[in-house]
Amino acid sequence: MAIQQQRADARRNREAIVAAATELFASVGIDCQMGEIARRAGVGHGTVFRHFPAKKDLVVAVVEARMTDVLAKAQEAVDAEDPVEALKTFLETVARIQIEDRGLKQMVSEHFHGDARLVENRDELLNLVGVLLDRCKAAGAIREDVEPLDLVVLVNGVATAVGGLEALRPGLHRRYVALALAAMRPGVGGDEPLGPAAPTARELDEVWRREALRDPGRGC
Repeated sequence: MAIQQQRADARRNREAIVAAATELFASVGIDCQMGEIARRAGVGHGTVFRHFPAKKDLVVAVVEARMTDVLAKAQEAVDAEDPVEALKTFLETVARIQIEDRGLKQMVSEHFHGDARLVENRDELLNLVGVLLDRCKAAGAIREDVEPLDLVVLVNGVATAVGGLEALRPGLHRRYVALALAAMRPGVGGDEPLGPAAPTARELDEVWRREALRDPGRGC
């Protein structure tokens, strides 16, 4: 019984640490101190390091939790009756998450390429988005040459571009998601080829690797 209680306490502590880190990373970025995270979680400094020996371990846990949420949203979109509306809602949700979470892009660029679990989550997300895109294409709502990573690039661009404006105009990201989707409709631009092929997951990994190397170990 005592062992079960210890395990339950350890699980609660870990969840509290991840929740506290998620809030702090979102508001101030990942450069906050581990002691600050411990105070926010209501645990001792040593408890944090027992669960997460290095700050990178905590960052990966936070990104993994975020990815779990996004994967659940993607699955909801895939299962929705109207794939076109589901795609719009999903893209708006992902853009909003990126805008609201100041540290998310920093965490992804610095750690995604180095953790097999996060790469697996990324690949699962791309697969789900691919299924959703196929449904939209079958409905005649999206041009055939749009790829899942096109959406990753577009949503990231929207979140980056309107992040500052969003504080003045809440919900502004929805305008640009709508514009992006309108540009992907069949017949727009005479269905001329989009030009270069969509980026690959390997190319995206390389970009993140280079961004991490520009500032190695930052915040860890």
